[in-house]
Order: sequence, then C-alpha cells, then structure tokens
Amino acid sequence: MRRLYRLLPALILLALASCGDSAIFLAPVDEPAKVRVETIEAGVILAPGSEVSLRVARDPVFIGDPESADRLLVEILDVDGVLLGEQIYESVDQADELPPLLLPELGEGLFILRTTYLDGDEVIATEDVPFFISSGQFMLLGISSFPATLYPGSTGLLSLNLDVPLGSDPYIEWYLDDELIRNGLLTETGTTMEIQVPGESGAYTVRVNLFPTVPSLSEGLVPAVVTYATELLVSTESLLDQSDLTPERNYFALYHFLGDVRDSGARTTLFESASLGIRTLGDPTLAVDSDIFGYRLDGDDGFELDGFVLPVRDGRLSPFSLSFRLRLDELTGLVHLAGIESGDRTFLELDIEADGRLVLGLEDGAVRAVSGERTIETGATSVITVTILPVEDVTIVQFYVDGVATLSETVEWDARTLMLPEPSAVAEDGWMALPGTARIAGGLVGIIDEFGIYFRDDGDQPSPDTGIFRSAMEEIHGEKLVYAEGFEASDLPDAIQVDGEAQVDTGRLILGSGAAALFPVFGFSSEELFVTVSVEALPGSHLRFYRGDSDDLIAELTASDVESESTDLQFQFIHSDSFLIVDGPTAERVQIDLASGSDFTGLRLEVLQLGDDPAMIAVESVVAWREHPEIPASLLEPQEVTEPTAEEPVADL
Repeated sequence: MRRLYRLLPALILLALASCGDSAIFLAPVDEPAKVRVETIEAGVILAPGSEVSLRVARDPVFIGDPESADRLLVEILDVDGVLLGEQIYESVDQADELPPLLLPELGEGLFILRTTYLDGDEVIATEDVPFFISSGQFMLLGISSFPATLYPGSTGLLSLNLDVPLGSDPYIEWYLDDELIRNGLLTETGTTMEIQVPGESGAYTVRVNLFPTVPSLSEGLVPAVVTYATELLVSTESLLDQSDLTPERNYFALYHFLGDVRDSGARTTLFESASLGIRTLGDPTLAVDSDIFGYRLDGDDGFELDGFVLPVRDGRLSPFSLSFRLRLDELTGLVHLAGIESGDRTFLELDIEADGRLVLGLEDGAVRAVSGERTIETGATSVITVTILPVEDVTIVQFYVDGVATLSETVEWDARTLMLPEPSAVAEDGWMALPGTARIAGGLVGIIDEFGIYFRDDGDQPSPDTGIFRSAMEEIHGEKLVYAEGFEASDLPDAIQVDGEAQVDTGRLILGSGAAALFPVFGFSSEELFVTVSVEALPGSHLRFYRGDSDDLIAELTASDVESESTDLQFQFIHSDSFLIVDGPTAERVQIDLASGSDFTGLRLEVLQLGDDPAMIAVESVVAWREHPEIPASLLEPQEVTEPTAEEPVADL
C-alpha cells in the first residue's frame, strides 16, 4: 500500500541558478549504478511550500528481489540532521514518474533532501541533496574593477552588483582564480572589497559565489546557488579616459592614484637616478563613489613627495599648471591642497578656505591671489587647476574650476629672481631636479583622485596647460563636441583669423575698436548644433554666423540686444534638407530657406567690435556641440518658426 506524507499545498518550483547537472542518487561510486533517483539540483533555491519532483531510472540489468516490494523513502532534515518530515512511496518496482513531494512548512534556510531506495530491506541507493528555502530571488548582476585595468602589484577595488530580497543576509565567497580571498555574510563583507593585485601582467579570473545563507554542513560542500565570474586585467599600461590628466609625458609630476602611488610624470624618466619617493601620511584608503575613484582622506591623511615638483629649466622656474581632481565631503576648516618647499622656504601654497575660496601663496606667502567668490562646493567632484605663467618681471595667475576660469590676475612676482637650490640632476634638454618636498591634501576630508603638474606642450616646449577648457568640455559632451576654446595660451590660436587690433590676455581674446575675429567652421549636417559664446558684450560688438566658408550671413546679434555686459550667449541651429532653423538668446525662432540640394557643411562665427567707442570686447570662451543625430518632427513644424522675407534672409537675433 502506498503512503503519502503530505504537509502543505504545492507551490511553483523556483530555481534561480546553480552549477552542475541534476542531482542524482547513486549507488556507491565503486559499483555500477543500479538505480538512479533524479530530483532537484544540489544547492537549488525553492520557494516555501514548493513541490519536489521525483523520477526513478533503473539500470537495464538491475533485477530486484521479486519476493520483496521496492520502496522509496524521502526525508527532509535540517543541517544538524534532525528529521523534519518524511514520505514513503510503496511498491515502486515498475514506477517511473512519482507523485511530487510537497515540502512541509520549513521556514527559510538550508536543508537536506535524503532519498533511500530499498528493495525489501536492502538499500540499493541513497543520497543527500542540500537545498535552500527562500521566498525571494537572489541575483548577481556583475562585478566591477576599479580601476578597469590594474597595475601589477598595486591595490584595487572590486565591487559586486547584486539583487537580493530585502532583509536577507546572503553568504558571499570571492575567488581569484581558484584561491578563496574573502568570504562571509553580506552584512560583514559588504559589496566592495580591496584586492592585492598579482605582480605579473595578465588576465585573472574573479569569481563570486552566493548562497542565501551560510552553507554549513557537517559533511560535504554545498554548490553555489548563484555564480558570477569576470576577468581581472593586470597590465603596466593603464587605460586612462578623457577625465584623467593626460598626456602623461606633458606632466612633470603626475599621480593618478589608481590603487598605487606611482609618479607617472616625466621627471621619473628625465632623472632616473634621482630619489623621487612618496610617503603616505596617516591612513589613506581606496574608495570609489559615483564619478570618482582614488584615496579617501579623513583630514589627518595626505601624501609627501620627494623632490622639488615645480619645473625648472636652465635655472629658471618654467610656466606650469598645477591640477587636482577631488571631491570634498565637508569643508569646515582650511584645506592645504599643496605646499611645495625647498630647504626652509615655501615656494608655493594652495589652500581652500572654509568659505570655499581658493587661495594661492607664493614666496612664503608674500604674494597672494584669492578667488573672489566661493568656487569649491562639497559633495561634487571638482577639477581644480592653477596656472602660473611668469612674464618678464610679473606673473600671470589663473584659477580654473571644472574648466571654467574663476580668476585671472597679474601679480608682482618676478620668477627670474628666485633663489633656487643647487640641482641634484640635470637632463640633456636643461630640465633640473632640485631637492625639496611637497605635501599634498592636508586637512582634506573626501576623495583625492589625481594630482599633476603640467610643464610642457606636445612639442616639448615649456608651457602651462592650454587645453583646460577643451578637456572639461570633452568630459561633458564627449564625441558630440565640435569646438572648444578657452584662450589659456598666451598666443592667438592658429585656427582663428583676426583683422585689426587683437590680443590674448589672461584667458580672454580681446578685440580693439574695428577689430574682428573669425572662428573655424563648426561642422554639422542634418542635426542640431549648439554654440555658446561667453563675452563681455560692450557697445559696438556684434556676433555673426556665416554659412560654412562662404560670405552668406545667416544670423547676427548686436550688443544692444544683450542686457548684461558679461554673459553666456547660447545659439541653437537646426538643419534639415533645404532649411535652417535659428534660435538665438533674444529672439523667436526663425526659419531660413536654403537652396534645395545645396551643400551645407556648417556655420562660422565672427565676433566684431564695430563701434567708435574705444572700449574693447573680450571673448572668454567659445564652445560648439552637436545634440541630436536625427531631428524630431516637432522641431520642424512650420508654425513653430517665422519665415523671413526673400529680401532679408538673415536672422536678426
């Protein structure tokens, strides 16, 4: 007679993921299998009240005792071996599919399904299958490495993206290749771990195993319920992105803080024999948060660098730009971003005051430059750059925050008269290594990502960083960027044609009376183009847009249309087929009909000072970017624009 031990209604079987084939109950491994009982996979997750399927498969040569009926005993035990329920199937000699086992009310956790196949009193096959009970799903969504490529022997961060039921505390195992490197409950280990990178370049496997709870059994191991694996790339060639300080050879000293404190700048190759070490102050720890990865500092932490990190060539201080990428979590006191010393003298100090202003001190603080307003905010990643440009007996000081100039000032500081220490090494092209120290990030509470000192251009000539504005715009617009100019260089950019009196001075293009500056073509086709021009709009100034390289005037804006003397003027152009829609900062949208099938390559900007007033117009920056590769139909509706007359094809903005 068949007895059925039934405890709960059946629910749908839930199996998320596991490894291995279906668990089978076999005879001892040293004997041929006589009977196989196929059921759930080892390590599977079942929902409370689920059905457990059972199927018997017999070897063709298996012949049981015809005098004794075959039986199947199915037991449910906890991890300590305590019996929680059982079910006996009687007279299963010829049975194949058996009625499912209905699990008792077990609660959540790890359990054992034990089956014993008997021929009379003889045990033919027995096996234990561990399984979990859980009412929610467990998923591993991915593993991220910070940085994406790690330097041999450095330290990195691994971050696990997972989705688990609210209130659960799964057990996590981390493996590097086949070595277990971390394990424990999620509440103990978290989703991020620091890893010591192997010392050899190559691709290593990082694998994470997840269990709904601790897989503790007195005998045997529980297969992972969910597994995720990825490659960890280790290489001496770092993969830097557009937000990083590059190119590395243009920096005298450069620290990316990508899990190590290597100097990736040029001075390590210029002066191979010089001692250029770095010491950590306090206990900086690796951290990743949103758009920043680096070392987290708690105010007492920082770094001390060996050597005079300012560039000196042929005995003179060269132009340079000092840059930080960081995020402040709080700003309650003075933050010492940099202090550069030699002997008992401090040549440069850069601080952030408690009110968020940048303060630069030169020559033991005898010369100071202060940003006029709060420039650094907490809770956001900022790129801070200070440019020092010695010009004869004075020095131009410029502050930039996220590519935008916040201060441009000429200070009375003659870098030619600096009393510098004797060099410890001299390169063939005149660059010098001097004794000294640099302390960075004192009092900083937050994350420091990068620190670098730019000192030469792509032609190996002494130069500050003249691509600060463009680099910031590339980070914002990416491949959509068409043109960006912030006038950081002391010379007029080659791509700009000037007629009349014009000069570049302290981060601006200044046009005298009657002068004009013609910019290169901003190329775009059937899409939107945005152009922002930051100017000091004085009487007599004009902005004009021409069609490509031609003299066809498309749009014009005069200073009398602008309310503020210093402003950002934004223009929007939409080109499709044979017409152009123009939307300026002061007027309604205008549609200009172009010749059907005519060649349209883009627009060209001209800035002019046409008035008789001796005052000058200053252009601070120009940026152009594309927005949509395809124009939405809503932007092309005729009722949205005003068509100019045939006699007046120019949009007056």
